[in-house]
Amino acid sequence: MLLRLLLALRFFFLGLRGIQIFLLVAVVISNRNRGAAEALAAEVTRDSGNKNVSTLDLDQASLASVTTCADALLRSHDKMDVLINYLGRMSMNEAITEDGFELQYAVNSLAPFLPTLRLLPALEAAAPPR
Repeated sequence: MLLRLLLALRFFFLGLRGIQIFLLVAVVISNRNRGAAEALAAEVTRDSGNKNVSTLDLDQASLASVTTCADALLRSHDKMDVLINYLGRMSMNEAITEDGFELQYAVNSLAPFLPTLRLLPALEAAAPPR
């Protein structure tokens, strides 16, 4: 998962026409594994020179955690130019989350939808939002 996220970030920022633009943005990496998120943040900082990289704890299977993460983003960022919902889960075993949803549905559908709704004011404040 960490490698896929890192590759997605690299492809995304390469698509922004070079590292100069990357240096101007705040990057927030959220993950349920704090160590993995901090390692990725350190790598992004090292590779790009961008010191404005931070992490947030996020358990995508918990609606409370998703809400807490989105609210923390809103408190620290009144405008958001880009939101990347890059997460997903595939499992052959059925599991139910603490909120009563099937785990894959919660992670693949609810986890990206809920923060997008909560972050709409910050996205709309940075016209044009993407």
